[in-house]
Amino acid sequence: MKVLFFDIDGTLTNFNREIPASVVEGIRKAREKGNLAALCSGRSESQIEAYILDIGFDAIVSAAGARVSVGGKPVYEHTLDREKYLFCLDQLLEVVPNLCVQTNECVYVWEQGYERLVQVFSVMFGDPRVPEEVIGTMKRIPDLRKIEKPQKIFYHQSPIDVEETQKRIGDYFLDMEMSFGKSDPYSGEITTRGIEKSTGMEQLMRHFGLSAKDSVAFGDGPNDLDMMQYAGLSICMGGGREETKKRADYVTADVDDDGIYRALEHFRLI
Repeated sequence: MKVLFFDIDGTLTNFNREIPASVVEGIRKAREKGNLAALCSGRSESQIEAYILDIGFDAIVSAAGARVSVGGKPVYEHTLDREKYLFCLDQLLEVVPNLCVQTNECVYVWEQGYERLVQVFSVMFGDPRVPEEVIGTMKRIPDLRKIEKPQKIFYHQSPIDVEETQKRIGDYFLDMEMSFGKSDPYSGEITTRGIEKSTGMEQLMRHFGLSAKDSVAFGDGPNDLDMMQYAGLSICMGGGREETKKRADYVTADVDDDGIYRALEHFRLI
């Protein structure tokens, strides 16, 4: 039995948020063969849509490893240190107004940065109607300092790059380039340094009484690099970033070219 870990954006779905039929078929066949399937995403659980969950998963690693749940119940959870979180906001809010804060229950966006976020998403998706679908579930809030149990922070198209952001927020945090589409050093994900997707993977494998060698990771972006390092077998999608391909054991086809199904078949997981 293997535990198969799947990133979402660019891996399970293309960047139009579509899931090829072969993905659904492949994961269901893999589970029928006795393997377990887990989501392993930078998204918080509140951001994972029903059409993704409907594929069928045994567990969820969310918020880039900050939470692990099995059957809807948490088996591991980490949140940002309160004082460090407030310090981070003080360093960034006036410079990066479209900060978004993830919790397990909701994603919050600062009221003053909301319109900027809408503009960014309109350009990103090339459709003015898309932001309502993407941002509609976010909650606008006048003061991000009041948020309880923040898991991570993200932002898009900041006036300062990831390197400069990292200098401002200090070593408690890790600011990594956003793992969505093409490289963009002005869009990032801020997490607790040392809490990564592989952290959640390890916690889940312990829960199942298994070790890293029994895990298989599917990913495509920079926040999947530690997944590739941890897993017994690591697979990068054909449309993935070059640094992720270099770290992976195997490069399959693009998600839209049945990449997941082909890899599952290649390694006799179905």
